[in-house]
Amino acid sequence: VLSYVHLGQPDAADELLQGLLHDRRPLEWQVLAEVVHSRLRFPRYLGDMPHTWIGAEYGRTLFGMLMREDDDALSLLPGTPPSWVAGDGLAVERLPTAYGTLQMQA
Repeated sequence: VLSYVHLGQPDAADELLQGLLHDRRPLEWQVLAEVVHSRLRFPRYLGDMPHTWIGAEYGRTLFGMLMREDDDALSLLPGTPPSWVAGDGLAVERLPTAYGTLQMQA
């Protein structure tokens, strides 16, 4: 997902992210498994749940879509798809960055 963000393709990043979230198994659990199978009713190993490194990558991905910390600048919304700022918009509060705490509305 972040590769698409760094390539300036937020729509592709969002499409991939939504696809990954759609493939959670079981979807109702709202957790990310270590192993995901395409056959819904096939009992197999799922790994430990929730799987913390995947959860950490999910958080890192969302942060990367909202902001990017470069050596000399903080870039805002580099991978934010238009749907995130449509309607009521997007609000961020108390997001820690290398440049201080970020608070913004878009």
